Amino acid sequence: MCTKAPSTASPPASETHPSLPHADTIRVRQLAAPIGRFIAALLPVALGAVLGALVLYELQTSALEAELLSRWAARATYTVGDGPSPRVAFPSAGPFDVRRGYTQLPSFQSQLTAHGFHVARQARVSLELAALVAWRVAPPYREPPVTGLTIRGNGDSVLFNAVNTGRSFQRFEDIPPLLVDALLYVENRELLTPFDPRSNPVIEWDRLANASLLYVGGKLHLPVQLQGGSTLATQLEKYRHSPSGRTTGAFEKLRQLIGASLKAYADGPDTRPWRRQIVVDYLNTLPLAAAPGYGELNGLGDGLYAWFGLRLDDVCRALRAPQPTPQGVRAFKHALALLIAVRAPTTYLVESRPQLATKVDEYTDSLARDGVIDPALAQALKATPITFLPHAPVPPPVSFVQQKAPSAVRTTLMHMLDVPSLYDLACTSRCRAPSTSRWRNASASSFRTSPTRASSSHTGSKASTCCKPAIRTRCSTA
Repeated sequence: MCTKAPSTASPPASETHPSLPHADTIRVRQLAAPIGRFIAALLPVALGAVLGALVLYELQTSALEAELLSRWAARATYTVGDGPSPRVAFPSAGPFDVRRGYTQLPSFQSQLTAHGFHVARQARVSLELAALVAWRVAPPYREPPVTGLTIRGNGDSVLFNAVNTGRSFQRFEDIPPLLVDALLYVENRELLTPFDPRSNPVIEWDRLANASLLYVGGKLHLPVQLQGGSTLATQLEKYRHSPSGRTTGAFEKLRQLIGASLKAYADGPDTRPWRRQIVVDYLNTLPLAAAPGYGELNGLGDGLYAWFGLRLDDVCRALRAPQPTPQGVRAFKHALALLIAVRAPTTYLVESRPQLATKVDEYTDSLARDGVIDPALAQALKATPITFLPHAPVPPPVSFVQQKAPSAVRTTLMHMLDVPSLYDLACTSRCRAPSTSRWRNASASSFRTSPTRASSSHTGSKASTCCKPAIRTRCSTA
């Protein structure tokens, strides 16, 4: 008997997994559509929130800036080699660049070459450093706080020295804490308290936003008091390297920000050591107009001495006293006056001194109100007048015998370098024995006289002894 074997084939999928009825499918789709639209709308918001969090993190920590700018600064380097450099760069503007002779280095080289010198050593700058100078951005190097003419003779003995380091701070620890607190209160309150060690000290976004809003309010004729958004780091770049010490436009502001940021990250992503150095550099170089009979003033030490007859060492000693003394009150009053006067030096220190006194009293009240100084000190400060000298101090006379050789060398250098006056010469170059120093010093080049030229035109001149090949002269700035 034949029987049909049972089928082992699987039943149709439609029987195993029956689909929803058509009406239910439509209903499910209707319910899912709002969820899909919600997800589609939520996705850009979520991405925006993540991006905003990343931006906020960067604004607070400068993590990406620190990594990129420290790498950029590390490539802006130089080496010093024998003979003329195939690639060397010189600045073209900036008050400090002009006053210290950096912008005149090509001219100095030509003048000395015409007088029989040749380049012995000169800086070879990297492409990145050359590009920065071409963009008129100050290169990232440690600038000397004080420069001037130094003449050394045989045995490296000093014949003349226009560099006075006794009126400048060498380290952050040398500055009295009260002076640091006053400076930061007036100019840059968050400088020494960064949110993150990598934070860029050049830009404080909250301060910049506040200054921008106040600027817009002023343009709308609202009753608001304008406030600057520049940090101490940016101010340093402006009055040292911007044309005429001013911000002439958006591109110049960008140059200031780039130059200051590269300096901040030149030693790596951690900016805390540089923040302390900013305080030192600012106090050593802040512009304080020009005193009649003394000349242009830069730095708190020079300002205290030329305007008020106070010595920086005495001021620091008085400010470090455990209890306020009359000497300490007077010292702080005059130091605070200079910190405020830097905003309009000629106006406050020369043209309108009563206006400066009023401004100092206003800041004194603010310092006491915000707990930077105690009320008793504030009261004593307001009772102490700002006393200007009738004229700048006159240096003690030097004997003719001591000045004879240096005067001859200075006069010869003045004519050789085509510098208009001995004052300008004292500010710019120095003639000394070989040494290694920072980028400006290296880029200034070393010059040696040609033996044939020295034996002819220079022989017999007392001033030319420092220019003979046997002694070898280094003419440089910084």
